[in-house]
Order: sequence, then structure tokens, then C-alpha cells
Amino acid sequence: MIIDNNTIKKIAQLSALDADDKQAELLAIQLSKILEHMKALDEIDVKGVEPMFFGCDDVHDMREDKVVPFDHSIIKKETRFIEKDLYSVPNIIEDEQ
Repeated sequence: MIIDNNTIKKIAQLSALDADDKQAELLAIQLSKILEHMKALDEIDVKGVEPMFFGCDDVHDMREDKVVPFDHSIIKKETRFIEKDLYSVPNIIEDEQ
């Protein structure tokens, strides 16, 4: 196994995730299998192959960003939560405290 439970727990800690011993063991097995499959890429001869940054050679036309005027009076009619031209919206994420 390439990745052990301690590595998984360290990754979980750095990611602010909570992984118990059973989950860490399962993740270690799964990630080790993924990395084993990735090792096959090391065996591919890529000499003479130019690196590519995009999956296709199509050039996409980029549009210019334009500021479009907006009539704020429409929103002001529909809301009562305006303070100094800032719109207040209800909190949708609850604190766990």
C-alpha cells in the first residue's frame, strides 16, 4: 500500500475533514489503488511529444468585457433591505455554534 492511515489522517487534518480509523483505512486503500494506476503513466515513452495546455487546438474568440448599465430602481421597488446602495439578503448558511 502506497498511502498509509497516518498519511490519510494528516491529509484530513490539513483539509479540515474528520476521518475516523475505519474511514482512513478505506481511503488509504482507495488512494493507493488510484496511485498504482497512475504509475502506468510513468512507463509511457513521451520523448519528442510536445506538452499541451489544452485538449484541442481550436482558438476561442474572447469577448470584450463591457459594463452594461443597470436600472437599480427595479430592485429598489422589490426589496426593503437597502442601506447605502448595498442590498442585504437573508443568511442561508447557519452557524453550528
